[in-house]
Amino acid sequence: MKILLKLLPIPILIATAIISLALVDYDDLRIAKIVDQLNIFRTKYRQQKIYLHSDKNVYLAGETIWMKAYLLDASSLLSDSVSKEIYVDLIDFNNQQVRSIILRNQNGFGYGDFLLSDTLIEGNYQLRCYTNWMRNFDNDFFFNKTITIKSPNYENVVTRERLKMLKSYNRKFNRLENDKTVHFFPEGGNLVAGFNNKVAFKAENNLGLSIDIHGTLLDDKKNQITTFESIHNGMGVFEFKPEAGKKYSAEISYANGKSEKIPLPRVMNNGFVMSAEPLEDNIKVTIRSNRPSSADVVYNEVIVIAQSRGIVQFEAKKEITDVPLVLTIPKKSFPAGIAQITLFDGRNEPQCERLVFIKPRYDTEFRSLNLAQEQKGDSIFYTIKLNASYGFPANTNLSMAVTESDSANISENISTHLLLTSDLKGRVENPSFYFEKDEPNAEKYLDLVMLTNGWRRFIWKDLLADKFPPVQYSPSEGLSIDGK
Repeated sequence: MKILLKLLPIPILIATAIISLALVDYDDLRIAKIVDQLNIFRTKYRQQKIYLHSDKNVYLAGETIWMKAYLLDASSLLSDSVSKEIYVDLIDFNNQQVRSIILRNQNGFGYGDFLLSDTLIEGNYQLRCYTNWMRNFDNDFFFNKTITIKSPNYENVVTRERLKMLKSYNRKFNRLENDKTVHFFPEGGNLVAGFNNKVAFKAENNLGLSIDIHGTLLDDKKNQITTFESIHNGMGVFEFKPEAGKKYSAEISYANGKSEKIPLPRVMNNGFVMSAEPLEDNIKVTIRSNRPSSADVVYNEVIVIAQSRGIVQFEAKKEITDVPLVLTIPKKSFPAGIAQITLFDGRNEPQCERLVFIKPRYDTEFRSLNLAQEQKGDSIFYTIKLNASYGFPANTNLSMAVTESDSANISENISTHLLLTSDLKGRVENPSFYFEKDEPNAEKYLDLVMLTNGWRRFIWKDLLADKFPPVQYSPSEGLSIDGK
């Protein structure tokens, strides 16, 4: 049997304190309110991120899952030692908890394992990882990973109860596989009449797997406006200029020959349209509005806030006219990961929002990892060397797995999780694809991910109205025994 020693591709982030580079206009109480409320949420309702490294993705029933958890503060990506316990659940296809263990947090790291029952049903399972503190917030931000458990010898004699269970499993699986959903996402959040609107879409089945589609955009009189098709993992984009008072729908065609009509979001007669174009060094933000002007100066103003990891990195207050407002936001202001750009009107009401991904700067934010091997007889010795960007040796905390080559299937790692998927709702297929340096379409397709996935660690309207999440769970509720 061929065995590979595989060091999982886990770039090591240099943990540095993040300091906002924006000169916040505290003379404007509206901007000060936004920044202050965001700081309250970041400090008093501190967010956490967890990555769970398991030794492989495919197991046989009766094997042991070996794991290591990395717990970090979501803003700084420094190790988090506040929560004393890290919970790991094994969830079956019916969303039932099969097994659960608690890992002791040791300065941001937890180690553990559990033995899989040899009577487990074959199929896909979820490894779910979280802390007690994380239960105060949206469960979508728990760590989740799909593993496969094979059980070729499970119940050689199929009982009536076992047969009933298999039929139920297959019916549910087929229903989820065949049920398809297509969602449309106007850039910025709204369709506004009279402007060219960019609309992204995402097609998937209820198992979270992408499906390819093509479609036709129709108005309420069945006139064809444009056609479109998915270009990557069920995602795509098209543009059109909606008219006031009209309704629009998409006639979707699937690969199996079936079709359906899906309504687009309602068209607003007046409002704001915000688009963002990620360039090499900057983000070009264009804002348009068809709201009638007013003698009220505040009514004619807009505020743009760009934040990352809960810290404001850019702010601007401008007057909006019938001429498009163009802002240039430097990417160097942001740490690697997802930046959230929000447009507020003059009364501090959020109107539009856009996510943009900031690529890691490997020369400053990552340390290089070198792996050298040397064979001596029947043994192979590996030397792991970690260098900081300035060339000196650096200390770190790594995990490594020895696994069969056909069970590696690495589609995500600690970098893709901490910088991308941990801040998004919904499933991102093969996230490591977007981090490939030599993939020419990676940035283009990653922007589709930004357009079609929501970022919702908080809701602006609640935040500005002092509606913070209720705290029901403390960081740690475990027992502590001190004996001599």
